[in-house]
Amino acid sequence: MQRFQYLFYLYIFFILIFSTYSSSTTVEIHFAKDSYVDNRYPDTNYGYSAYAYVDNNAVQRSLYGWNFSSIRKEDIKSALLYLYIIAHEKGGYTYLKLFYLNNNLDWKENEIVWNNQPSIGFEINYKCLKEPTDPNNHPNCFIPENVPEGVEYILNISEFVKAELESGRKIITFFVGQGVLGGDYYTIWATKDHPNPNYWPKLVLELEEEITTTTITTTTTIPTTTTSTTLTTSLPTTTTSTIYTTTIYPTTSTIQTSTTTIPTTIPSFKKPIILTNSNFWNILFASSLDYPVLVWNSTDEKSKHYQKIFIEEYNPDIIFTVDMNYPSELPFKRNYMINSHSFNKNGFVIVNSNRSLALLGAFIAKIKDYSLIKTDEITGEEFSKYTICTFNFSLCNLVLDNEQKLFDYILNNIQEVSHLSIANPNFDDSALSLRLNALPIPIEINESYRYTGNPEEINRDNKIYEIIEKIRNVTNQIKLKSKLGNSYAFNKTIFLSLFGIPFGAVHDPWVDDRYDISDGNVLFTDNLFGDINNDYYFDFAIGRFCCNPSQISIQIENSKNWKTTKKATIFSSYRLPKYLDLFFLDGMTEGFATEWYLRLNGFDVKRFVERRANATEKEIEEVKGIINIEDLISKAFDLIHLKNYSTKKYTLLEYDWTDIENPKPLPEFNKTSFFANKDYSSLIFHFGMGDLEKWYLPGESENYFTPYPRNYSISYDEITFNSSKIIFDEHSLSANPNSKFLGINNMVFIGSSGIVHDTYVFSPLLSFLNSLIKGKPLGVCMNDMKLNIVTNASKNLSISGKSIATSLTILSPLKLMKKEYYQKILFGNPEIIVDPFNNEEEYGIYEKNGSTI
Repeated sequence: MQRFQYLFYLYIFFILIFSTYSSSTTVEIHFAKDSYVDNRYPDTNYGYSAYAYVDNNAVQRSLYGWNFSSIRKEDIKSALLYLYIIAHEKGGYTYLKLFYLNNNLDWKENEIVWNNQPSIGFEINYKCLKEPTDPNNHPNCFIPENVPEGVEYILNISEFVKAELESGRKIITFFVGQGVLGGDYYTIWATKDHPNPNYWPKLVLELEEEITTTTITTTTTIPTTTTSTTLTTSLPTTTTSTIYTTTIYPTTSTIQTSTTTIPTTIPSFKKPIILTNSNFWNILFASSLDYPVLVWNSTDEKSKHYQKIFIEEYNPDIIFTVDMNYPSELPFKRNYMINSHSFNKNGFVIVNSNRSLALLGAFIAKIKDYSLIKTDEITGEEFSKYTICTFNFSLCNLVLDNEQKLFDYILNNIQEVSHLSIANPNFDDSALSLRLNALPIPIEINESYRYTGNPEEINRDNKIYEIIEKIRNVTNQIKLKSKLGNSYAFNKTIFLSLFGIPFGAVHDPWVDDRYDISDGNVLFTDNLFGDINNDYYFDFAIGRFCCNPSQISIQIENSKNWKTTKKATIFSSYRLPKYLDLFFLDGMTEGFATEWYLRLNGFDVKRFVERRANATEKEIEEVKGIINIEDLISKAFDLIHLKNYSTKKYTLLEYDWTDIENPKPLPEFNKTSFFANKDYSSLIFHFGMGDLEKWYLPGESENYFTPYPRNYSISYDEITFNSSKIIFDEHSLSANPNSKFLGINNMVFIGSSGIVHDTYVFSPLLSFLNSLIKGKPLGVCMNDMKLNIVTNASKNLSISGKSIATSLTILSPLKLMKKEYYQKILFGNPEIIVDPFNNEEEYGIYEKNGSTI
């Protein structure tokens, strides 16, 4: 009996060891390929997009697919599709639909576009297992109006998958669409390229599997680490695996943990761009990295247009987003959400809520290649590396908790300083100052600036003199540490950029100006920041950035990536009534001189003119006999010489003299010609009439003294460019703090804060052009233009018997020149070089974008 029992138990033991059992295995398969197509961009591929777009009109369609070559139909018990929604746009509600593909089942993720997409077949029936509550009880999955990001949808598509495998297909693929029951809306879904792996779409298969009791070794791969574990199985089990490849192995699986939201290691890319919202801290983090930064503003149509153009021309291989989803309005590129822990840097700079210290801390992070994080982002891992804190914290390796400590550290850790930025941290755009690689000098000023009253009151309330003193103090520290850069060594120039800083104010030198109703008795200027010693000679070449973070970001990135071209477009009018213009140097004279100054130095120039000439063949022949363009320009259009021309001046200025033997009338400056030619070149000059909001064009007028009727104009909001521009806009008030024309600037804008007076702007203009064609940076060209005025004033010392300052004050003509000296302002990067071909000899060596080497 005992022997019989022993043999029975031994028999049962062998059965347990060697028998097989019917069991089920759950396998998660992430899609081998996913993409979407858009009929608005029929040749654009979105295979690496983090998002898939679906709309009710089938303008945008999403495709998903995977390979089932290692799975038998008989093995499948169920197939569940998991999708994760990102957003539902335009309100209303809709339903999720799936559609069969008739052909091209083997479409390629990186090649699929609207024009080569598969044709759509029948609708695929499925059972919705998980969705928000549907008040209509529709069989398809319900997508409500305000569905939050990350909501999980589960669709049972078992019958479809089994039918596909039974028909012999091994590539399972379909379109995702929407029903029209809820209205005309679109939804955004995560793809396998989404930065949050918890949102990756997947197919969960429950498989029938015969399992023999054995020891199974499973390899587990996590995005940042790889581990191996050994599982000893003695009884039938149900296992769960996640598959990323197209082949399923029974004992080896690649799995994804569910706790990771943003992978800590970012793949290597060659040409990234960072896109962020207008939050100061997000901009600061983005600017501390060495990638182009664009600040997104969904309500700023001009900036959105310019950013779209920049992305298309720059052609990044990835766009990193910070605290935002990638906007559908922009060209679709592969995109990836990042945070302050996404990059493996050499150390950390930790900042608190003090924006002034954070600006300097971010600059340290940039020069040391450290990660910038805020106190509310600390995870603890930071202290395994070297940490610098801008506040007192015992766990940090180094505490720099005031501006002086931060400045000292910076100056001890950089080779040179050639660019400073004065930044008001109360403005979010101040964080972009790091993109210029400029040493930030933070100074906090209230956001509401005063621009009324006398200059003394304005400068006092806006802390102008405190700003000047701080510039002087930091500059002295730089000099003491011998950190001045190449630009200073070659020509004593330091660049200075202004972010969120108020204009300085001076008394208008020409107080009896008949135009006072327009510009008042106060002039706004940046000279006070450039001439910190008040000696009429400039210590800095200045550029001002305006007017919001989105616009400023595109100005900076365009300036850093601008490709110089020797082309220019000029739009000019006389600015004076007919015949009165014969006695003065006017806008047309400036246009003529600018054309030929550039043309004689290798520029391709188009000029558009106001028409007043009624030239006969005899008059044209007479002008041929006296014309000497180089002589005219060198003598600055001697008025006596021009008087001898009489009405021949019109013929001279309105004709194309490139072929002197066969001159032709130049094209007319009007609204049509401007919009047809505004994108001919990157360099645009406008010498004409205008105010804070409009350019006034030549036209028929009933009043002799107002030849530019107000109803014939170009408004600032009509002007949008399709490439980056340097605009020299010489019309009155173009650069006034209240000017709307500052909003058209996508790279550099030069204008006047007050009234432009003919004759007194001509000689400074020639100095500007002379410096420009010598390859000097625009900020230096501006200084040379103003130095021309000081030089002319010094020539009159014998008349006044006084100093330069007194000479600029006493004589009426010199008062107008002094007005011109103050009111010209440059908006944009002062380092930009228009014509770099001669700058090596006269100005040191420059990179293509104008930055010093």
